[in-house]
Amino acid sequence: MEHHVIALFVLVLTLVAACGPERDGNRPPPPPDRGEEIPPDTVNAAEATCAQLMSNVVPMERDHGLDLYHDSLPDILVNTKIVPVIYLVAPSRSLDPEIIALSNDLDRGYRSERAVRQLVKKLAGDKRTLREVLLSGGYLFEDRPRVAAALVKVLKISDLFDEKTVYRHRSGIVKKLTNPDGGFVDDEGNRATILLNDRISAVEGDLAQSWHMDLDRVKEDTGARRIMPLSHSRDRAIVRLVYPNGFEARALIENSENRTSVVCIDGDEKNISNARRSARVFWDWIRALRETAKMMVAERPGFDEPVDEVEGDQEDGKLRIAWHKAYYRRKRKFNYREEEYRVFDRRGNPIPPQVCIDFIFDTWERSSGNWFRKLRATPGRTSGYLDLSFMKLNRRHTPSVLEISSVPGGILERYDFPRGDRVPFRRRGEFASALARNSHALQEGDLLVIHGLREEDMENHFHTVIILSTDPLTGIPTIVAGNAGRPRIRSISAAMRNAPRRSLKHRIRVNQGWIEKRKEAFDRGDPLVHPKDGGML
Repeated sequence: MEHHVIALFVLVLTLVAACGPERDGNRPPPPPDRGEEIPPDTVNAAEATCAQLMSNVVPMERDHGLDLYHDSLPDILVNTKIVPVIYLVAPSRSLDPEIIALSNDLDRGYRSERAVRQLVKKLAGDKRTLREVLLSGGYLFEDRPRVAAALVKVLKISDLFDEKTVYRHRSGIVKKLTNPDGGFVDDEGNRATILLNDRISAVEGDLAQSWHMDLDRVKEDTGARRIMPLSHSRDRAIVRLVYPNGFEARALIENSENRTSVVCIDGDEKNISNARRSARVFWDWIRALRETAKMMVAERPGFDEPVDEVEGDQEDGKLRIAWHKAYYRRKRKFNYREEEYRVFDRRGNPIPPQVCIDFIFDTWERSSGNWFRKLRATPGRTSGYLDLSFMKLNRRHTPSVLEISSVPGGILERYDFPRGDRVPFRRRGEFASALARNSHALQEGDLLVIHGLREEDMENHFHTVIILSTDPLTGIPTIVAGNAGRPRIRSISAAMRNAPRRSLKHRIRVNQGWIEKRKEAFDRGDPLVHPKDGGML
C-alpha cells in the first residue's frame, strides 16, 4: 500500500500555506551526499511521550496552492534535480499581471528551455524583475515539469543577482556564496548551483524563517529511506518513516532556528533500535556503492563488444574472457583479432570489459572489497563480504539472472512491474506516474531491468542500471549508474532517453538480511560460508 502514499500526501498533507552502446552525453553526477550517517539513538523519546507530543500538533488547513506541485512531483523528479522538502505553505508568487504573463510564457512544453534562455537574456539588465518571475518567496519553486527542468538546467545564480555575495539555503544549511569573477562559488571554491526548492537571497536575514522542512536532515538523523508526511502545523510535522529493512514508525519533526530536526520516534524502542542498526549497515553499503560507481566512471572500463565485430555476429561478452586470461598471465595488453586492448588503466587499475549487467555485479562485489588486485600485485581478488560467483547462473545473461531471482527465498529477489505500468519512456508523464506507483518496491542498490525496442535496429534489447539515489518523499529513483558503452552516473531520464521505446520491467535486489549477516561475519573474521543450493537461503 506504500504506493498510495502520493495520493494520501495530496489529499491530506499538502496542508497550508540489450545493452548496446549509447551515444548520449554524460550527465554530471549528483550533488555530494548529505550522507546517511546515523548518529547514536538519541532522537527517540518514550512511546507515550512521543504520542502525546504528536497529539498536540494541530493540522493546518489544506493549501490548494501546493496541489499542482504534488501532482506534478513524479514528472518533476524524473527529469529534474531537486532538494527534497515538505512545504508547509505554498511559496508566495507575484500577483503583478506583467510578472504572471512572463511566467506563463515559459510554459512551452519541450521548448521551455529556449523560453527560459530568452527570458534570462531579455532581463539581463533587470535582475530584480527576473527574480520576481522565477523565484517565489526566494524559493526556486515550480510546479510545471518542463519549466522546472529548464530552470535547473539553464539558470545560474549570476543570472539572478548583480550582488557579489548571496546566501543559499539548501538541506538545512545556509551557505555564503561569492562571485569574484563572473560565477558564484562556495567557501571551498566549488561552483555554486541552484536547484529546485533552493532558497536564495542577497540578504541573509531573508532566510531566517523557512516555509518548508528539509528531508535530507530527517533522513540523516533517522536512517530512514522514506519520509512521508501525515499532518503538520506551522512548525511541526508528523511523518511516517520507512526503514531499509521494511520497519515503519511515526516520527515528530520540527523547525527550530531555521533547521529541521527530529523530536522523537513513536514505537517500540527495541524495534526502532534494530531498524536503525540495520539501516547503518545498509547506508554504509550504499555509500560504498556510490564511491565504487565513481571509480568505475574514472577508470572507464570498455564495453564488452569487439571494435571489429563482424556485421551480423553478436560477440558481446567475449572480450572479458580474453581479458581474464591476460590478467592472470600478468599481461598489460591483450589482442582480440587484430585489435589491442588494455588490461589496466594508466594508474594500474584493472579494467575488465563489461556488458551492462557486469557493471551491476562488479559494483555490488567491489563495494564490499572484493575486486581484482592492481598492476604489480599478485593476480587475484581482494577479499570482501560479497561474492556472488558461487551462484548457479550465468550472471552475464540478464534472462538467466531474472530466472533465478524469481524463485522465492533466494539471495536475489525479483519484483515485476505490473504490465499496465511497463510504460515506454517516450510517454514521459505516464512513465513518471507508473514509476511513482511502483516506488514502494524500489530502493538504493537495486538493479533495474530495462527492456524494449532500441531504435537503432528496432529489436528488443535488455539494459540494466543500479539505483544510487531515490527521493525520500516519493521513493522515485533519481540517480542511477550503468555501462551502456562506458560507465556513467546520471539521472533516470538520461539512462532511458537513448531508447525511449523501452520501459522498466523488473527490479532485482540482493537480500538485505543476507548482506547484513555476511558483513557481520566478515568483520568478525569468520569464514564466509556460501549457501549450498547456489543462491537459495
